[in-house]
Amino acid sequence: MKYVATIFFLFLCGLASAQTCMGGLGDPIVNITFGQGSGPGAALAPGITNLNWISGGCPDDGQYAIVNYTANCWGGTWITVPQDHTGNDNGYFMLINASFTPSDFYVQRIDGLCGGTSYQFAAWVMNVGVITTQIRPNVTFRIEKTDGTLLQTSRTGDIGLTRGGATWNQYAFYFDTPPGVSSVVIRMINNAPGGAGNDLALDDITFRAAGPSITTAVAGFSSDTISLCQNDPQVLHFSAMIENCFPSATYEWQVSTDGGVSWSAIPGQSGQTYDRAASVPGNYLYRMAVAQPGNAGITSCSVASLPKLVRIIPFPVPSVTVSSSPYVCAGNVAVFTASTVDGGTTPLYQWKLNGGNVSTGVGSG
Repeated sequence: MKYVATIFFLFLCGLASAQTCMGGLGDPIVNITFGQGSGPGAALAPGITNLNWISGGCPDDGQYAIVNYTANCWGGTWITVPQDHTGNDNGYFMLINASFTPSDFYVQRIDGLCGGTSYQFAAWVMNVGVITTQIRPNVTFRIEKTDGTLLQTSRTGDIGLTRGGATWNQYAFYFDTPPGVSSVVIRMINNAPGGAGNDLALDDITFRAAGPSITTAVAGFSSDTISLCQNDPQVLHFSAMIENCFPSATYEWQVSTDGGVSWSAIPGQSGQTYDRAASVPGNYLYRMAVAQPGNAGITSCSVASLPKLVRIIPFPVPSVTVSSSPYVCAGNVAVFTASTVDGGTTPLYQWKLNGGNVSTGVGSG
């Protein structure tokens, strides 16, 4: 019995250690933004909500709208929301007037996850009511297997009124996918009764892989942006500090040349250090991605560090063009104007006549 108890204790310790591996996050593999447009948005796909869609305006009890702002809803008893959560004037969010009876108001299947992996679920929510006596929204989030088996749940509690303007609040929690499970269901349940209040806005629902915290550094540079001239031959020495919380892990240095829209693995760079040689001019983002064995290179299973920007500045190629009026009459002053390329912010000019200096200035003579 003592041997069994020891094994059980070690199992619990290992489980607790795995659950603390949440210091880093991957790219959003699911990012439900509700889209964007210049007018009210279309209804959600069938089965996602039990609420009735209206084509803009202020929804009544049991209704919702996909909008990019609100204005004077219900006689000013709702707050004015000028933009979606990200501040996009054309971005949509889901505006909800909850049903009288508590119910599942948002249900969606999420595919493309990795089995045996930790994830963060997050959503941005706002209570749009302004009167203290109104019913306050109260939401339960459930992550389930596709057969309904509960994986994790979290509850917002009563969501308070916003003060000093529209304020979005993020609600986030972590869950683990069982081995072999790549699809889950997100279920949002309205716990509060309908009536006067229980009105909310929902935006930016995300799923991200969770894992160790990662910090990168470049020897000799403290900033996240490094600027070098085209002819600078120095090698940049990157290093990564990675939280030790995975039983084992694979490392991958990645580069992006399109501002972080897409990332590519750097061939052969799978250690905690990377030496970057000089390169052609351009803007390069570098980061370290970490995954458990077997998941390397799979964005939905990996976490990544914040990127470092390396700017390789091309040589300036200064040139000057001189122009003047096509015709100058005898006795009039001829005006010449110089235009430069790569001349710097305050170029200086030396005007010459038949090879001799005649004046200096900023473009005419």
